[in-house]
Amino acid sequence: MKKFFKKLAAGIIGADVFLVIGILVFALIKLAYILLRKDLLISKYNIGVVIAIFLVLGFFYGLRSLKKRNINSKMFKLNWVNFWMTIMTSLVFSLGAYIILREGFNNDIGIRSFIGMALMLILLMYPFCALTSTYFIGKRFKKNSKRTILMILFNPVFIMIYFWLFTIVVYNSIYVPCGVAIVGVDNNKYTANTKSLGFSFAETLLKIDDKEMNSLNDVRAYINSLETTKEVVVETDKSIYYIKTYNIGSNRFMGLLLSQAYCERQY
Repeated sequence: MKKFFKKLAAGIIGADVFLVIGILVFALIKLAYILLRKDLLISKYNIGVVIAIFLVLGFFYGLRSLKKRNINSKMFKLNWVNFWMTIMTSLVFSLGAYIILREGFNNDIGIRSFIGMALMLILLMYPFCALTSTYFIGKRFKKNSKRTILMILFNPVFIMIYFWLFTIVVYNSIYVPCGVAIVGVDNNKYTANTKSLGFSFAETLLKIDDKEMNSLNDVRAYINSLETTKEVVVETDKSIYYIKTYNIGSNRFMGLLLSQAYCERQY
């Protein structure tokens, strides 16, 4: 029975490590799309399938590593060093996030939310703590470029960035851009005429020069594609407006403050 639980723990830990690797992969893809200024829309089912594959591969990799009994197998053993290092690291980051949310954003999260955040961080932080205790603590310390790269990739700060990018991917898999809301008019010397047009600031921008606009990227791309400043025809769900574009430096604007609207994706 004891042997069975050791194998089970190794499999679960392996699945956790590969879960973080899966999050890292999605985050790097999302980062590439951000740099390319493109939207990344992946079906939530596809995300679920990919994550499930990583979990299964991780489970069997944990079992295999435990069976080989090499230095890597120590990563997949649930020992007290890994356990307490993970708990302490997760609590530090949880408290930091709690203080930032409470003091910086006036968002006083409850005890359940705090516990949920701590449990989530335990899953995310375990690979880093296991790597640290396995390769960089004690007499078995050896310089190894591969291990150093792993430590950098699984650094807690990077892990939080990966998870943030991954949540954006998941959010985009559930919600898609479905329009652009007009929330105001920019306050500068070029927008005096635009202010007098009488926007209700509850209108949805539908078209510019008879071209459909479904996202902020569509609006930016079209305005920046204009060869010169010109008067554009802006159609909303309530009226039609004629707005003069203008340049500031190398960028072109039409003076409207816009917000992206999102709708739940239909599968």
